[in-house]
Amino acid sequence: MGPKFMEATQKFINSLISFEHSTHAWDIDFRNENSVFILFRRVINKICKIFHVNFSVRPTGKLYVTDINDMEFLSSAQKYMDDLFTPLAQENKAKHVVLDQAVSQLNYKREMSFIRDSKLIVVDRDPRDIFADWIKCNSWSFAEKRDVSKYIKLFRSFRRNYRELEDDASVLTMRFEDIIFHYDETLKLIADFVGLDMSEHIHKREFFNPDISIKNVGMWKNILSQSEVDAITSELSDFLYVR
Repeated sequence: MGPKFMEATQKFINSLISFEHSTHAWDIDFRNENSVFILFRRVINKICKIFHVNFSVRPTGKLYVTDINDMEFLSSAQKYMDDLFTPLAQENKAKHVVLDQAVSQLNYKREMSFIRDSKLIVVDRDPRDIFADWIKCNSWSFAEKRDVSKYIKLFRSFRRNYRELEDDASVLTMRFEDIIFHYDETLKLIADFVGLDMSEHIHKREFFNPDISIKNVGMWKNILSQSEVDAITSELSDFLYVR
């Protein structure tokens, strides 16, 4: 994030703190890594209690108190994001900053609100290929065990708000397969969505080459069993990619 990261982070933390003070609190024990000191303190305090000596050894720590509302927190969070990304954009003479998986699509509205003028691109893929890819890479334990029923449930849970995403003007939903089979059209769709001129695309096919990525389309044909294909086709028919 560059040399300004800690400075911006400290400013953000300070904006959330109303005041701080020193305190003796039980939870400080759990933050104290010196177990010998904890044992020593307990022994001394026990002895003082037995002999009725008004003395105790207690660790002291700082307590931070915050008293801000939702809008104040949102304003501080937006300022924090500005402080992080604006210097990066200026240093690289960039009009846009692209983040990979910066927000969850399940809670995208709340998370996008922290970043001003943000837009979300959601790229989906044929569920048969996703499951085949997970099996190939052992990404999930149930994929390794080829438990297709658990995969279907997980797939559905991740896309329970997909219709809402499609209707949101700040979100662009697309298919991985379309980027391959309809490269130029999809490219223009992305450019129009984020406000780029096609002349600004100067690294065409250098970072994403559809001629190479096409090998990841239809890989399920060589990996999934017929029963697995039938189950996914039956339960997730709305998400299949058909040319």
